[in-house]
Parts: sequence; C-alpha cells; structure tokens
Amino acid sequence: MNVSQMSRVEIKDQLRAIAVYYASDEVALAIKNAQILGKPILVEGPPGVGKTELAKAVAKLMDTDMIRLQCSPEMSERKALYEFNYTKQLLFIQMLKDQMHFNPNESISQMIERLDADNPFYSEHFLLKRPILQAFCPEDGKQKVLLIDELDKADEAFEYGLLEAFSDFTISIPELGTIEATVKPITIVTSNRTRRLTDTFLRRCIYLYIDYPSVKEETDILTTKTNANPHLAQQIAGIMKKLREHNLKQKPSIAESIEWATILSIHFENDEATVEAMKETISIIAKQPSDREKIVDMLVG
Repeated sequence: MNVSQMSRVEIKDQLRAIAVYYASDEVALAIKNAQILGKPILVEGPPGVGKTELAKAVAKLMDTDMIRLQCSPEMSERKALYEFNYTKQLLFIQMLKDQMHFNPNESISQMIERLDADNPFYSEHFLLKRPILQAFCPEDGKQKVLLIDELDKADEAFEYGLLEAFSDFTISIPELGTIEATVKPITIVTSNRTRRLTDTFLRRCIYLYIDYPSVKEETDILTTKTNANPHLAQQIAGIMKKLREHNLKQKPSIAESIEWATILSIHFENDEATVEAMKETISIIAKQPSDREKIVDMLVG
C-alpha cells in the first residue's frame, strides 16, 4: 500500500482498521510526508505512549516486514549496519591453505598477487547484513519499515555514524566500497528524551511528538482492544489520566491500561469496577512501591 498516495484521513482509517492503531492527523501526515520525502520520522514522547507500536502499525498498513534495531549504550555501527562472518572466513582460510601450493619459480610479490586474485575474503559472500543494511537492501526487493528504537540510549558517536545512511541512503564499507540502498525504507526512530539528540541528526528527520491520549481517545482504545464495556473503559481512562498527572516515578503506559481493562472486564461485564477490585489488581499498573501507595490513596480518596 503506497501511503504517499493516500489522504491523512485514509491513513488514519486504515491504521485503525488494519492495525487497531489510533493515529492523530499529525501522525498520519508524518507517515505520508516521510514516504514522499524519504526522510526518517523521529518520534519522541513519554514511555508507553505507542511510539514503537506506530512502526508495527505502519508495517501492517503497508503489508510488509518491520526490521527492528534496539539501541543500547553498547550499540556500535557494526551491530547496526554490517559485520563480516568471521567463522566463515576462518573456514575459508583453512580451505585456501589446503589448496595453496608453493611454486619455487614465483616471487613473493607474485604469490601475493595470486592470493589477492583468488581471495574473496572481504566480499559480499562473507557479509552479514545487520538491520539497517537489511532494510536498505532487502532480499525480496520490497520496501520495509525500519524501526530504530530508543536512539537516545546510544551515544552521540553512534548517532553521528548514522548520518551517511540517512543523508544519502548509502553505507560505506572500507573493504567493499559504498553500497547504495536498493529500496528506501520507511524509517521510524524513537526516543524517550533521556538525552537530547544532535541538531545534525534532527535536521535529517521529520519530527513528531506523541503524548498520552485524551480520556476519550483512551476510552476508544480500551473498548476496541479489550472486552471492557463503555462505562468501565471510560472509568479506567479517567483514572489513567489522573495517575499520569500525579507525581509518580513510573507513569502507567497505554499497554498497562489495556492489560488492566482486560482483567477488570472479566469481573465487570456491564458495570464500572469497584475500588476493592482495582486495589486487588493494582500490580498491573503500579511498578514501584511508592507509586502503589499513591495510587491506592487516590483510588480510596
């Protein structure tokens, strides 16, 4: 499905119908513009608002694969772009050694030239494609969705290493040369803003900020994704809004809201949940002891 030819309303409707993802006008427009411009979408926002789910939803919308790169403080370009298959290379060295024969009439330079001519040691035969190269050069030739998740967890050096890829859609490999993308992926980069990303990288992106949903939006999500009745869904959505405005160490995510609604809907098919039932299931949304006490006080009060 070519999202560049769809209106924002069509994108929103299709995301909801195909992926059960509730996108705003801004989100739908960012997806369309990213396809037209060939630029990554940088999605920032608090944890648990559906940044990663957006990439999954876009992959479903396009009926394609999502390739994920999960960032960490130890992330390196090699893990993200490519590596050489060292085990395969070692096996090749052994095979080459067994096939090599000594020619007393050859000089050392001639032997080296012959070795170089017969040696595909650093070639695509030994190349391991990591997520970004997989998305740039898919084996089936079909456009992919590339998710670079939590880029803010990686250091600035790694971030700078991505500039070539998302400026020219090329990857330079010293041993092979420059590889150009055969198909530009739709790239979604997420950040929880634990550190500020560099201006250089930001200039290469379409910026999108996703906040927690409104009570109405979350009510719609809960009634669609769970068996919660409208009264229960609205009750939970209202509680979630208050909790996220509260001074909690870990604010409950949309996923945790869905899980809580799933459990409570088993016991309250037609009504709102009782305070006692919510207290008994509070471990689904409260992950810190201090938060648990605050949430209980709020429910009781």
